Amino acid sequence: MLLEKRTAAVAALQAFTRHLEPQGRIFIDLELPIEDFKTENIVKQRSPINCPDGSTILLQSTSWIDWLNQVNTTLMENRI
Repeated sequence: MLLEKRTAAVAALQAFTRHLEPQGRIFIDLELPIEDFKTENIVKQRSPINCPDGSTILLQSTSWIDWLNQVNTTLMENRI
């Protein structure tokens, strides 16, 4: 997910290939979904934050990943 566009990822793989010896191989450790493969994987989290004045802020974050386009998006909301 470090290469933002699919075309950049393909270009990087092609560059790796050009540097291999004949019959050479390259091994790349990739993070892939383990369970059902979905183009969007939504994760929701809520975390209370206790403030020095005794109030509590609820931090809610929602993340989703588009595996095909290699985009990870996180939305964070604070509620008092």
